This record gives sequence, C-alpha cells and structure tokens, in this order.
Amino acid sequence: MSERSIHVVSGGASGIGLAIVHRLLARGDEVVVVDRSPAPDELGRDGVTYFQQDVSDLVGVAAAATRILNQYPRVASVVASAGLERVS
Repeated sequence: MSERSIHVVSGGASGIGLAIVHRLLARGDEVVVVDRSPAPDELGRDGVTYFQQDVSDLVGVAAAATRILNQYPRVASVVASAGLERVS
C-alpha cells in the first residue's frame, strides 16, 4: 500500500476550502487545515490536523508553516482557499 499524500488547505473550515478537504479525505489523503475559525465538528476525525491561524497574520503563518513542515516534511500540495477581507 502506498503512503498517503499530505495536503495543506488554508480556509478549509468552510466553503470551497471545506469541499476540497472532503474530496482529499475521500481519496484517502491526509489534510492539514489552516483556518482562523475554530475547527468544525466534522473535521474532528482521522486524517485531519487542524491549525487555528489567521492567514493575514504573517508571523503566525510562518510559525504554523514551521510546525507543519516539522510534522509533515513531505507536503504534496498547498491550497490557498482562505478569503481575505480588507477594510480601508
């Protein structure tokens, strides 16, 4: 049996990001979700690692990326699905 691929999905707690997470899990892959919202109950299962982090905080993102790469040195893909809202 081959090793499961690891994918990182920002904005994976809702919307398109969550749909991508479900598709990757259905394929048998592992998913690391990075989202500013708390983890939804449906993501509390095997194959999902959750980092609550706002991607507009660059220092926090760098720290999360370091933790992710220390835990999963071979990431197959990164999906940037987080929506950023700018208020002028």
